[in-house]
This record gives sequence, C-alpha cells and structure tokens, in this order.
Amino acid sequence: MNSSSDDPVASFLEIDVKAGALLFCVFGIVLGLLFMVVVFGSLLDPQPFSAKITPLLFAAGALLVPAALLYRKGLRRRNPMTNKIYAAYTQSPEKIVWVYLKKIIGLAHSRFDIILCDDSGNSRVIPSLQSNYEQRLDAIARRCPGAIMGYQDTWEKLYRRSPGQFIAKVKESIPGK
Repeated sequence: MNSSSDDPVASFLEIDVKAGALLFCVFGIVLGLLFMVVVFGSLLDPQPFSAKITPLLFAAGALLVPAALLYRKGLRRRNPMTNKIYAAYTQSPEKIVWVYLKKIIGLAHSRFDIILCDDSGNSRVIPSLQSNYEQRLDAIARRCPGAIMGYQDTWEKLYRRSPGQFIAKVKESIPGK
C-alpha cells in the first residue's frame, strides 16, 4: 500500500496539503495584484513624484512583501511530504501512535473527525461523514497496526504534555500493545 490512491486517508491528506498550498499561492497573487493597482494608481495621479513616493513605499512594504512570502510558502508546501503527519502516515506508519474518533453533532448532519497523532506531538484532523468514517478507520488500522485506537481524557492530557510518556504509559496499560 505505498500508493496514496490505494488508501482513502492518504488520498485525503495529500489533497488537503495541496489545497492549503494553493490557497497560500492564491493569497500571494491577490496581494501582488493589489500592489500593482496601488502603484499604477499612484503613477497616474497628477501630483509631483515626491508626493507619490510615500504611498509607493507603503504599498511595497504592506503588499508586496507579504505577497511574496505567502507565494513562497505556498510553493514550499505543495509537496505533501513537507506535512509531518502525511509523511509519517505514508512513509513511516509506525510513527502514528494514536488514532481517535470525535463525533461532531451539527444541525443538518453529524460528522466524525478522525484525529491522527504522531510520536512528535503533531496531529491532524480528518473530517469524515457517517458514511465513510468506518472505511477510513479500517484503512488507518491496517496501515498503522501499532497505533493506539480510542480516546480517554487522561490520554489526551498525557499526549499533549509528553508524547513519549503517552506511548509508554498507555501501551503498558493495554494488554497486547
């Protein structure tokens, strides 16, 4: 199961990472276009150039720099392997140490969030509908057989404090893990 197309969870994580990267790129481009509008608007103004320099510098600092940074961040993030949970799930499934389900009750429908947690304290929410959460949990259980499945409040507090202690204490308390 190395291909993400074989696994619905890996496919979701890959699409989610790429969509986030695209969003950063789009924000960067929009800010860059806004910068161009401000600059060209200032150049067409009949005031002397010395009066135009302040708005031009402000526009450069306020729009162009964040635009470039957002675009660059988007380009760096488009590779799913830069996402720690995706990389752990697809390349080193033994690093996924805890998986639990959280039911979110809404007005129109309920949703189930599957939370993947790795051995470094990173976590990722995978939203699922009632119709497909079991399929996704089964795929996770097959790929990450060493992961602890289930939820307890004390586990969450321990995991947030120290993932290493969480692994040792919970596996010690569960027979067969």
